[in-house]
Amino acid sequence: MKNILIVATSYKGGEKTHIDFLIKYLRFDFNFFLISSNLTSFFKIYKLIKDQKIDLIHCHGLKAAFFVRLLKLFCYCFAKKLPPLIVTIHGFHYARYKNFLKKMFFLYLERMFSKLQDFTIAVSEDDKELILKYRCADPQKIGVIVNGVDLTYQSGVPLEAEQELNDRKIDTEKDILIYGIGVLELVKGWSIVLKAAKEVCQKNDKVKFLIFGQGSLKQKMKQEIVTAGLQEKFFLMGKRNNMRDWLRLASMYVGASAYEAGLSFVMMEAMAERVPLIVSDGDGYSVIKDRREVYIFKRDDDQELARKILYLISDKEVQQQFKKHSWDLLCSKYDVKEMVAKTKQVYSKVV
Repeated sequence: MKNILIVATSYKGGEKTHIDFLIKYLRFDFNFFLISSNLTSFFKIYKLIKDQKIDLIHCHGLKAAFFVRLLKLFCYCFAKKLPPLIVTIHGFHYARYKNFLKKMFFLYLERMFSKLQDFTIAVSEDDKELILKYRCADPQKIGVIVNGVDLTYQSGVPLEAEQELNDRKIDTEKDILIYGIGVLELVKGWSIVLKAAKEVCQKNDKVKFLIFGQGSLKQKMKQEIVTAGLQEKFFLMGKRNNMRDWLRLASMYVGASAYEAGLSFVMMEAMAERVPLIVSDGDGYSVIKDRREVYIFKRDDDQELARKILYLISDKEVQQQFKKHSWDLLCSKYDVKEMVAKTKQVYSKVV
């Protein structure tokens, strides 16, 4: 049985879900060792590679890849050899930096360091195109393995969810619950959602917005909620570990991000729970191909978002169409078992 070292700088969010799926479904084929990568763990990684006789290193994220490739370069200087290296890029952030000099600097580093890896995995076609555009991978050693979702998951509404919503005077039977999920940071577009929420709630008093996540904008958002007079309509729910279960209560999901790393796991989990959604035209939502006039709004356009929320609430037939289409789409392209099988093929090819 081969020993695989998974290295990740950020073991949370979509990366965590991706890694957890690999370990869960491949644990009978491979021994996995998981370690966080940073400067303090530089030599711990090397020791683990030697002590556990690691056969393959699989890095998740650009930062983790940077540290391991630096270690690999260091070993070359002392005639030491490391196992083959695979890098999964969960969003090619460098190409999206606003500062031109910063963007060019990191792209140059990535172009040079990418020569030290044996295979590159992009989690979306859009990211693969960007990676190749900036020559940050060998065209013969790159592939796309999209994020997958567990279609066999048996979700159930947590008991604490019902109680907490009741305490907030939210009626899960009569109210229309619109979810937003993600870190409370500028890139997620929460100010647009809040502006749209004000208009939506003025026209439909049954609508409640529930925002799940933590971040630096929490206090600012609390103030903006008060200013907008939405204290009883727009709720900051904090972070939840069992978000898939909470989605069972959602009437709709809204994603307003300017950019998601690869394909949004949360969006696909919402689709798996048959939750209708409206998302921005930002990167990371490309899975939505059909009926874009219904489900996609122009990023930063709160008026369009409000109109589409109200339209989707009013049209039950369109909601049912989306539920069927999204489930069929997930079954055909985004089953986690397919993601795992393709990753296993890459492992076998490289080792």
